[in-house]
Amino acid sequence: RVLEKLTMVEREMHSQDGRHYLVRIRPYRSLEDRIDGVVITFVDVTKMKQTEDELRASNEFQQNIVHTVREGLLVLDLDLRVEFANESFYEMCDVPRAETEGTLVYELGNGQWDIPELRTLLEEVLPDNTVFNDYEMSHEFEHIGERMMRLNGRRLDGQQRILLAIEDITERRQALRELQELTNTLE
Repeated sequence: RVLEKLTMVEREMHSQDGRHYLVRIRPYRSLEDRIDGVVITFVDVTKMKQTEDELRASNEFQQNIVHTVREGLLVLDLDLRVEFANESFYEMCDVPRAETEGTLVYELGNGQWDIPELRTLLEEVLPDNTVFNDYEMSHEFEHIGERMMRLNGRRLDGQQRILLAIEDITERRQALRELQELTNTLE
């Protein structure tokens, strides 16, 4: 094929001893400017393949962790657009995936996430401190109603991203109120 079309062919191959090679076959042009055969080169890419496999496994491991976490997780770029949200976020907030990824966080759910406290955290606290933890806020959401949320945020400088964890503590707060009322009644 190389001699017929005078184009390079490149393939990855592995040897019986487990090594990986990038094999390139090119037309050989003689000093008389005539095609006089082919040149075959073997480049050992075993280390590169091992690194790719390790990165793939690491990425899969991280994705499994993110999808296992019960809290809603958002990964935002520095323009505060959603790059990724885990399944817990979609279930908790009842927002469709298609309308989430790539969207400015404040525009999520028809602007339901345009919350002054969240703006302050993302635009004022994170740039100075890189982290905020256990910030509690209450908000009325269109589809899911009044919710009490606990937010944790972290700027991931090496990746130019923001990780935002959102825990819905509405039921826990309501149970605590009911327990306190019951305790007061019993006293």
